[in-house]
Amino acid sequence: MKKILLILTTLLALTRTTIVCANDLSTDMLVLKSLLAEDNRHLDCITEHELSTCMDKNFQPYTGGVSSRYSNGNLAVMGQTKNGKKDGLWKTYYTNGQLKYEAYWSNGKQEGKAKAYYENGKLAYEENYKDGKLEGVKLDYYDTGYIKAEGHFKNGVLDGLLTMYYTNGKVQMENNNKGGKLDGITKAYDENGKLQFETNYKNDILHGVSKTYYTNGNVATEENYKEGKKEGLSKKYYHNGRLKSEWTFKDDKENGLVKEYYPNGAIQDIGNFKNGKIDGIFKSYHPNGQVATIESYKNGKEDGVFKRFDIYGNIIQVNKYNEGQLIYY
Repeated sequence: MKKILLILTTLLALTRTTIVCANDLSTDMLVLKSLLAEDNRHLDCITEHELSTCMDKNFQPYTGGVSSRYSNGNLAVMGQTKNGKKDGLWKTYYTNGQLKYEAYWSNGKQEGKAKAYYENGKLAYEENYKDGKLEGVKLDYYDTGYIKAEGHFKNGVLDGLLTMYYTNGKVQMENNNKGGKLDGITKAYDENGKLQFETNYKNDILHGVSKTYYTNGNVATEENYKEGKKEGLSKKYYHNGRLKSEWTFKDDKENGLVKEYYPNGAIQDIGNFKNGKIDGIFKSYHPNGQVATIESYKNGKEDGVFKRFDIYGNIIQVNKYNEGQLIYY
């Protein structure tokens, strides 16, 4: 619910007492006093932790109906209190008189089904409460009437499957939650229903295999995660399904053998990384399979002899480095 300060007033015809209730979600304790000039009768409403307590002129919890109207005379809010707490059905309205939100309360806490509406009268969302907390299925809708999202709640947080939809009704994303955190597989789709990616979470952190896909259904990337960090083999593929590259990671850093391939499957590059830095001999190849370069690295810096070859295998350049510094060429 929006953080608003809501002043509810009703004029009790017999006692001519003004009733004032407040609900400010951003305020822990709020005391409002209303004075009725004719007889100086007043009533305090104390809002604490989202629970509104309405007091009568004798500072006793108020039981009865309360309401508020917009400056145009249309009803803004109406509801009931029991012993100073919201109790029973409460409704809020748009300035044009259209119903905006309706919910049931029990002893100052939301209980049971609640519904919200767009200004055009279409259902915006419906949810369930238990002891003031979201419980069970919550459904969100587009203003066209199509379902926008469906989530499962337990004790006020997402717990179970959450599914989101495009305006055309097709699934946009679905993920699993446990105790308000992502846990399990998450999948996303394009508007035509094609799978875009799937990834795994554990306790809200990437953990396990993650994949992305081309529109033709072929895998584009495949990565492994361990507690939010890349671990093990990561692969990239061409649109036709052929392997493009494979890298090895440890603790989110490149560590181990690296290979890259041409679209026809021939090797393009091969080398080694250590703690995220290129280390050792690195070779690249021409499309015809002939060696193109041989390079030597140490701790991420050029170190040793570098050779470059033409497509026929002839040496065309030789350089020598020492800790990143060129010695001769």
